[in-house]
Amino acid sequence: MGRIRTVGLVVKRDRPRAVRLAHRMIGWLRRRGIKALLDVEAGLRGAPAIDKDHLAREADLMVVLGGDGTLLSIARRTDARVPILGVNLGELGFLTEVVEAEAMPMLARVVAGRYDLVRPLGHGAMATVDLMHDTELDRPVALKRLAENLARDEDLRRRFLREARLAARLAHPNVVRVFDVGEDDGRPFIAMEYVDGETLAELLHVRRQTIGSIGELLRRLLRGVRLRRGAR
Repeated sequence: MGRIRTVGLVVKRDRPRAVRLAHRMIGWLRRRGIKALLDVEAGLRGAPAIDKDHLAREADLMVVLGGDGTLLSIARRTDARVPILGVNLGELGFLTEVVEAEAMPMLARVVAGRYDLVRPLGHGAMATVDLMHDTELDRPVALKRLAENLARDEDLRRRFLREARLAARLAHPNVVRVFDVGEDDGRPFIAMEYVDGETLAELLHVRRQTIGSIGELLRRLLRGVRLRRGAR
């Protein structure tokens, strides 16, 4: 997938929350020089409106603010190479997995440019981590971003970026490499080496581990921790 220049929005006009979110997205896209197109059936203003078939052909990304039925209808019209972002607005849905609160952050991740979203990896109180594809170097990366509600805290921003710069100086088999540090839509991010495999929790709880094997895991972990502490 290349750089996203046009986003198609399919909106259920009888759902006020969908209409409000659509207007937010249109404004956000306009400020970044990305063209927004609306489904003519939505009856909304703020962007050019065309029928669904033309919308699916013109857009580099489709955003569906509705239920599973609408999402499936758009998927049938859209080329398999065009990503579809389905947003669940509080209804029972099995395909629209992105909830309303995550719609804007997810849109930002998808249109970021260099990094294409593959799938979410995890999230916590401080940050979210996604598996991304680096389109410039053609490789997978783990992209860690400071949580949206913390991005305005200057102290946390400095700490987040300081940790990234320290990690970038390290070279050790037990420490993931840092490839890139930057900011997207006001949120600092770190692009790191993606290591495919089991998590530490899976190694400890899914497999049967002996005391010796657990000790070896901890020794490997501590070697990396010791190196990071020495870099401070």
